[in-house]
Amino acid sequence: MTLSRQMVFIILVSFVFIFMGTFAISLENARHYLARQLESHAQDTATSLGLSLSPVLARKDTTTLRSMVDAIFDRGYYRELVIAGADGTRLLERVNPAGIAGVPAWFVELIPLETPPGEALLVDGWMELGTLRITSHPGFAYAELWRTSADTLLWLSACTAAALGLGLGLIHMVLKRLRSVETQAEAICDGRYPIQDDIPKTRELRHMVLAMNRMSARVQQAFAEQSAIADTLRAQVYVDEVTGLGNRRYFDVQLGQLIQYPDEFAGGALLLMELADFKDFNNRHGYVSGDELLRKAAASIRTACPEEAGCLLARLAGGSFGVIATHGLKETVETLAQRLAGSLVQLRDQGGLDGQGLGHIGVALYATGQTASELLGHADHALRTAQAQGACAWHIHSPAQPQDTPSGARNWRKFLEDSVREERIELSFQPVLPLTATPGEAMHREVLLRLRGESGEMLTAGTFLPMAERVGLAPEFDRIAVRAVLERMGRTASPAKSYAVNLTPGSLRDAGFVDWLCQQLKAFPERAKRLTFEVPEYGVVGDVEAAKRFVQRLRPFGSRFSIDHFGRNFASFAYLHSIGAAYIKIDGSFVRNLHLDQDNQFFLRELTRTAHEIDMKVIAMSVETAEEREALAAILVDGIQGYLICKPGEAD
Repeated sequence: MTLSRQMVFIILVSFVFIFMGTFAISLENARHYLARQLESHAQDTATSLGLSLSPVLARKDTTTLRSMVDAIFDRGYYRELVIAGADGTRLLERVNPAGIAGVPAWFVELIPLETPPGEALLVDGWMELGTLRITSHPGFAYAELWRTSADTLLWLSACTAAALGLGLGLIHMVLKRLRSVETQAEAICDGRYPIQDDIPKTRELRHMVLAMNRMSARVQQAFAEQSAIADTLRAQVYVDEVTGLGNRRYFDVQLGQLIQYPDEFAGGALLLMELADFKDFNNRHGYVSGDELLRKAAASIRTACPEEAGCLLARLAGGSFGVIATHGLKETVETLAQRLAGSLVQLRDQGGLDGQGLGHIGVALYATGQTASELLGHADHALRTAQAQGACAWHIHSPAQPQDTPSGARNWRKFLEDSVREERIELSFQPVLPLTATPGEAMHREVLLRLRGESGEMLTAGTFLPMAERVGLAPEFDRIAVRAVLERMGRTASPAKSYAVNLTPGSLRDAGFVDWLCQQLKAFPERAKRLTFEVPEYGVVGDVEAAKRFVQRLRPFGSRFSIDHFGRNFASFAYLHSIGAAYIKIDGSFVRNLHLDQDNQFFLRELTRTAHEIDMKVIAMSVETAEEREALAAILVDGIQGYLICKPGEAD
């Protein structure tokens, strides 16, 4: 029972007891008073009438006797009048058979009103002539008692209603304040730190609201400090201090991780950009001007790299930069190379570059099975080829195209549309286990899409989803994934299984898709509570407000939201508190050989502590060795996923 109902119940019970007690006491006092009045009335009449009747009875004047009795009795105030002789013989008797008018019969039966008779002796000198007994009629007393009871009941009811209304109003005001404090506390747990501006005047409530405001401000400050520490640690290890891009260590770690997990890099490419004669530029203009040139070049690279290519940017050394496009068509990569070449021209026009060579770009498309050194070698060879072609030139090294993979946006569109129509999409699953897992226990199972090619070969999501995003079909694939998982949840024998479905970033901003998803969740409320939707970090950072709106739409259905590949992009951790994600998945680049990397251990420890402060779980991806698992256990992450547990498969 809620507090409001408990308080209302207590008030109602209290008022009922007070009302009943007050009414009962009032009624009993009135009844007792009227009974005394009836008795007194009868006795007074008997006494005065007895004195008047005594001489008449002594003269045996029966006519006068009857007249005097009738004059008194006919007024209707008496129920019975009896005159008896000295020997007990009834000389005269009058009875009023009239009922009690205007008073309900149940009231008369419920409230008995005693009417004791009044008696008087009839004497002549010292001689007793007889007795007179008079009983008052209770009708008028009952009418008065009924009227008094009704008025009392009406007054008490009005007072009770007024008091109850005031009490409920006060309860509503107090509970409204309590609800606002509850909402504020829940917001703090979700990583939001609101401050209540409307401070109540009641002393206790005022102190409570002010205390909550202070706590909210302090928790926000503590989270900001922890986020700043985590950002600083990551920057010290992975960020180039001049440009703000990733450093060579970041570049090598990310490239190595992508090569190790080609599903995420199936349509990727590596671009190397080198400013011409940067060493001579430093010698001519000084290191301050050289650093300024590097910062301008980094800004140009950021502008040139589109979100849909999933680019990871780094400064490698001197005037050399690396761009890892995690997915994209050959045409997309060529467009990216052209934009980078155009950025070099803009640098010259802005007065940044003063040579004729300006710079060059070498591009190598990734082919499954390549090693990191092979891909770097191809990109470096392409860069040297571009340098031989003149200023701002770029050259692309393209490996042989797999037979099962279309080429060109038009062919990709047709292939994907045919795949949707022919239902060639299949599901694969990989469990996420808590570090304290017992055999068979899983936090959830991540759902991975697979697409069967025309020759029967299975294509990973990293191969076809980036193409689907480019041609505008990504939301359709997300719909297919959601429908398939909901249907599978309906067929599964275990109602406790939970699933995590990956969504493309564009679906978060697609109002039509979000409305459709909410309709599906509403149709299957029990299954919705066991669903989590994962979005890669670059998609969340690209539109934080869209992610917030998406989480708000999910909340009524009990579905959760998470951030995938967390840490791959250099976004500040401060945005985490405003999203409301249930958990984050640490990118595998931070997990590889974690037991040998003290910097990553310290960074992940701070990240995990920061996430736990806002009630957010942390899951580590790409865990492959027992040593990595032990290092993660020491850091207190909540769950792990990777080949150490099992590879993705059709069974869940």
